[in-house]
Amino acid sequence: MSLKELKTDPIFAGERVSVSAGYSLPRLCIDAARRSLSGIEGLNGIPGTFGGALWMNAGAYGQEIGTVVETVRVARGGCVIEIPGSEVSWNYRHTSFREGELLLGATLLLQKAIRKRLPRGWKQPRANGWRRNRMARARPAASLRMLRPAQSVPAK
Repeated sequence: MSLKELKTDPIFAGERVSVSAGYSLPRLCIDAARRSLSGIEGLNGIPGTFGGALWMNAGAYGQEIGTVVETVRVARGGCVIEIPGSEVSWNYRHTSFREGELLLGATLLLQKAIRKRLPRGWKQPRANGWRRNRMARARPAASLRMLRPAQSVPAK
């Protein structure tokens, strides 16, 4: 069996996308967003491959990969089979895939994203300003303070 096809580009067909296991999960999220498809945008910050996300049912921000899986391609016992997503147990960070099975890829069923119009003149708040306004300022954190010894020797 050749593993060359484990890292091919996803194939988009309407709201369905066929993805190989070796494809980058963050890259898939970006590709889907560029096509105005929704359902996996919360998984964008999870590093790793799509196959790893399938194996552990990766999730973030109320989304899990298992909720959008239509079918999974698995190498089991020397044969490649396609399992409906409804037959897989998608639990919290665990699935019903067994040791020795090789996940080859899956087909996802996403939804067309509805873009909300923003009011005229609206600007996205700066993340740093948002964080700065919500951080405790009573005492500076030790990790943020660099102290120079009083009797330091200048570099030559």
